[in-house]
Formats: sequence, structure tokens, C-alpha cells
Amino acid sequence: MRTRFLLAFVFTLGIGALLLALGKAAEPGAPTPTRSRPTISPSSGYEFRWQAPGSAEKLATIAADGAGCEVLGSSQFLYTACVLATNEDAAGIGGQAFGHINEWPTPAREAVIWRAVLDGDPAVCAEGGLLTPSLEECQAAVGAGTRTATDQGFSATVTGAGGTSP
Repeated sequence: MRTRFLLAFVFTLGIGALLLALGKAAEPGAPTPTRSRPTISPSSGYEFRWQAPGSAEKLATIAADGAGCEVLGSSQFLYTACVLATNEDAAGIGGQAFGHINEWPTPAREAVIWRAVLDGDPAVCAEGGLLTPSLEECQAAVGAGTRTATDQGFSATVTGAGGTSP
């Protein structure tokens, strides 16, 4: 009888110690294994030429997180298109128009065109949700290897495969 009691007591202490150790590992701020967080979709940086009202044309280098797009100043349209174009998933870019990509010019539509020109791939136009006539406009830009967009006096020219380098 004593042996059973002692065995049960030791077993209970062992389980208690294990639960306590697991509880400590789950506490906020407790060290956890380092793992990279998966991204929703891949992104990449690029370069484009831009011009502010009354100034000379300059080259901008855009990081994968959109850093560098601020050179477009007060043009919210071009700034948003610039940031969205870092996304390599055309459907993800097109989704940012919230269903209006073919109804009127949106930053997402412009970004799909930029991404297609940068990739040199006309299939990106359709993958981004563009339909005729926007689809034809995008495919023509890819064929030309360049796309220039203007807003509020600012202009941005993206050059890709087959176009003149910036």
C-alpha cells in the first residue's frame, strides 16, 4: 500500500513539473524558436524615372517594402500605384481596386500595368483582372516596354523588359 502511494505521489509530482514547465514556455515574453513569418505574396523592388512639377527627371529606387515611393510627393494616386507595384502577385494588386479596376483609372490598375511592364509579361495584365480596353492598354505598354503615368503635375515612367533602361 505504501509503495502504491509513493509511486502515485512521484507520478503526480512529475506531471506537475511537466505542466509547470510547459506553462512557463507559453508565457508572454518567454523565448520561442525563431521562425520567419511567411509573406502573403512575394514582393520586389524596382527603379523608375520620375519628375516633379518644374524639376528635372530623376531616377528612384524602390525597395520591396515600397520605401522610396515617397518621392512622388503629393500625388496619392502615383504613390499608391508605386507601393502596390512592389507586389509580384498581379491578382493581389488588382484586388486593391475592390472591384473597380475596369471601371475607372485606379492606383491598382496602374500598378498592374507597371508590374506587367516590369516583368515584361503581358499575361500579368489579365492575371491582375484587367479586361478590354484596359487589358489592351496594358498589353501595349508591355509591348512598348515602358509606361508613363501622370497626376497632379508628377510623372512616373516605368521601364521593363524590351524598353529603354532608366
